[in-house]
Amino acid sequence: VVVSEKNSAPLTPTVSKASAGAMELMQVHSTKNMVNFLEKAREGGWTVAGAALEKSVLPSELDSEAPTILVLGSEGRGMRTNVMRACS
Repeated sequence: VVVSEKNSAPLTPTVSKASAGAMELMQVHSTKNMVNFLEKAREGGWTVAGAALEKSVLPSELDSEAPTILVLGSEGRGMRTNVMRACS
């Protein structure tokens, strides 16, 4: 799991408690610039799939052998335009 440092709560014990311990089950990282992170991941051979209504593909259409990043937007506004553009 990768979250953006901007507009996100810092990864603290309080956040872990609010996540009902989910933070303890998997690694959670933060990045200063999500778009740069996603672009570098694509350059490194990762598929970057954005979960959005626009330009959608079915999960079955993704290459199950390729390393994949699934990008989720916020609850209220969804995915930012620049983040959506960084998806494959």
